[in-house]
Amino acid sequence: MTATRMIRFPTWCRCVLACGVLVAGGAAMGQAQFENDEPTPIIAFPERRPVADFRATTPFEGHARGLSEIIRARAAYNLTVPEVLRGLSQAAREQVRTREEWTHTYFQLREANRAYRAEEQLPRPTAEDIVRYAQMGRPERLSPGEIDPVEGTLAWPDALQDPAFAEGREQLERLFSDWIHYGTLSLEDRRQIRGATDVMLQQLRQHIEELPPPDYMAARRFLESLAYEAYLAAS
Repeated sequence: MTATRMIRFPTWCRCVLACGVLVAGGAAMGQAQFENDEPTPIIAFPERRPVADFRATTPFEGHARGLSEIIRARAAYNLTVPEVLRGLSQAAREQVRTREEWTHTYFQLREANRAYRAEEQLPRPTAEDIVRYAQMGRPERLSPGEIDPVEGTLAWPDALQDPAFAEGREQLERLFSDWIHYGTLSLEDRRQIRGATDVMLQQLRQHIEELPPPDYMAARRFLESLAYEAYLAAS
């Protein structure tokens, strides 16, 4: 009896043989499909457009496609990252340039505004101008026709001869008469003159709509001149 001897192969050899058989089978199927010129399989869906099926036909094809997608993704990443970095650098440069232009424009506007205001501004007054303006703003002194230099009587304007001003007139006539007779005014007399003229000016403003403008201005000037005479007597 002849015994049949079995030959045992290592595990790795069996794996290699199995892979070879699969590869050969896949190649044979692909060659037959190419020779028969069969079209790409199409899966038809009811009531929808036909969709081409591009799925792998063998495990090895799926593995190869997966590797190719990994390689493609890595290449796309390597291509995209530098472009993104260049875009960020360009954006940073644009931001710096925009900031520089904004700052330059701001100072240009300030300089233009300063030049315009300098052109529109009037020249600064000199010391002589200031003295002249001060003299223009002060009241005029009473003339000899408005105050009697001997008796001290006052020639009141028509607007101040109204009975509403009688009390103020009597007080001021007495104070100015004492000033002419005694040649001096005390501090209390000057305060009374100032207070009486202020009260009469307030009363005059209450009648501004009733009086003609020339009469109102003449009465106001006369009262301001009375207060100014008392101020000059103190100085």
